[in-house]
Amino acid sequence: MVTESPIDALSHKQIHKDDGSTMYISTCGSLSEGIKKELETVLANAKSHGLSVTLAFDNDRAGRQMDKVVSELAGVQQMV
Repeated sequence: MVTESPIDALSHKQIHKDDGSTMYISTCGSLSEGIKKELETVLANAKSHGLSVTLAFDNDRAGRQMDKVVSELAGVQQMV
């Protein structure tokens, strides 16, 4: 699961009582070139292992932009 902030990831884990099989990643509200590169690696690894990736960003301008960019990164990796 890719979230916009660490608190979003922690909240999801707390609410849904994750069994330990979910990997949580936060962009910390930024999509620098370094973060994009790391996300591309994570998305490629998930694809190669047949795993799904959930994007969970805020429903505001910044969150929608982040969703668009990360979705495009996922598309590069053939994961839509």
